[in-house]
Amino acid sequence: MGEPPQEVFASFDPSPLASASLGQAHAATLADGTEVVVKVRRPGVVEQVELDLEIIANLAAQAARHWDAAADYDVSGIAEELAQTLRAELDYLAEARNAERFRASFSADPGIHVPRVYWDCTTSRVLTLERIRGIKISDLAGLDAAGIDRRALAARCADAVAKMVFEDCFFHADPHPGNLFVEPDPVLPGGRIGLIDFGMVGTVDPQLRDHLSGLLIAVSRRDPRAAAQALSDASTGRRRPDLGRLSEDLAPVMRLYAEQPLSEVPLGAFVRELLVVVRRYRLQLPRELALLLRMLVMVESLAVTLDPGFQFGAVIGPWAESLALERFAPLAVLRRLGQAGTELVDAAGRLPRQLRALEDALERGGAQISLRPGELDELFSHLDAAAQRLAVATLAAASIRSLGEILASQPQGRPRALRTALTGAGIVASASLAAYLAWTGRRRT
Repeated sequence: MGEPPQEVFASFDPSPLASASLGQAHAATLADGTEVVVKVRRPGVVEQVELDLEIIANLAAQAARHWDAAADYDVSGIAEELAQTLRAELDYLAEARNAERFRASFSADPGIHVPRVYWDCTTSRVLTLERIRGIKISDLAGLDAAGIDRRALAARCADAVAKMVFEDCFFHADPHPGNLFVEPDPVLPGGRIGLIDFGMVGTVDPQLRDHLSGLLIAVSRRDPRAAAQALSDASTGRRRPDLGRLSEDLAPVMRLYAEQPLSEVPLGAFVRELLVVVRRYRLQLPRELALLLRMLVMVESLAVTLDPGFQFGAVIGPWAESLALERFAPLAVLRRLGQAGTELVDAAGRLPRQLRALEDALERGGAQISLRPGELDELFSHLDAAAQRLAVATLAAASIRSLGEILASQPQGRPRALRTALTGAGIVASASLAAYLAWTGRRRT
């Protein structure tokens, strides 16, 4: 900030309240006595992170060139998403804007406390927030001692998350117990939730809403085919799955909860079963959807810890049903039709240029085909195997012809025993070569 902390703050505790790899937080007070928490980025951490990210990007590019599975999972894209996430967490101005957005969203809710940002003491390297004092939400004994209704607290957590996802389309992506505090309040049985750390957030854009609603409709109908289509549509990977096989693998997951209403389905267990199938087919979920599923599982786990009888589906069920119905609303249908029409017009506009480019390529001597190194290795392997089989076939043909000539000829003076031995050797050689050809041909198919 260009000045010693003693000149910016009335007091500043040099011992950190908490430390992490990117920064640490210190308690301080402003000139008017307001208690704040000052989050300070570690010196040199940006350069270190950029170096690490460059190494990761290079490793991902090497893996994608030499390993098909890495290319299918788009590890280079994953590395880029990691880089974007880390760079966003390094910029405390972006985190401050996220905090302001959450504070505005929950300004009318007395059960959620989002700290105020003090912009005069905030830069890209320093973030100053109102200090929140409370009981750590995972401290069950402390909550009970303070008279907190843990059932009401679990419901409040779930309601806040549902509002973020389905109403605000902007959610806190890292709600672990260290980022949630409970402030006892005589009016609120479950206390007031204090929310901190806004470096990792997610957004629910119209495309993600479509994917999410399609998946929710499939789950509510227990329709594995529709679920397979929804996951395939959501996947950003280059490989398209076999929908028939994917449906067969999703069917047991659907049957596992077939007897339970949607409101009673354990979200965490269901998502874990679903992700097993997603990994098996190398589907790559969009970053925002992956963050969303992770966040929902974290919140459900926390809520069940607070209230063992908690059912997340009962809270988000009405929101999910509303989202599913929204998919078939006239305006939504018209929007999708308009988007499809725009894409069709764009494709039609590109088609003449692409045809001309193909015509030019053919006139210049033909089109070129690009192959990855891994694909070239596979091609060379096929050519090598074909050459080997051709050589063996030639030897086999020569052996059979020589054997025929031996049997047909009756030269004078050749011992019968020698002729018998040559015939036997020829039969064995021909049979061995024919067997090899048959075995390699079967293996190739």
